[in-house]
Amino acid sequence: MISRPSLNDLKDKADSPFTIVIMAARRARNLNEGGRELLSEYRGKKPVSKSLEEIEAEVISYEKNNPNSVK
Repeated sequence: MISRPSLNDLKDKADSPFTIVIMAARRARNLNEGGRELLSEYRGKKPVSKSLEEIEAEVISYEKNNPNSVK
């Protein structure tokens, strides 16, 4: 179970909890595939924990697609 950072700590980092989950999952996959670590020090050891810490530190972000761009 992931205890830090909690969802309450991250709720202001995205428009919904679902967005945070998607961001963390995509970044964790990137780390698993050999992506570069963006923080100098992590509290957690697993990729999902590291990705959540990166979201908390605001070193990764997202851009919401324009709903009018879907064809």
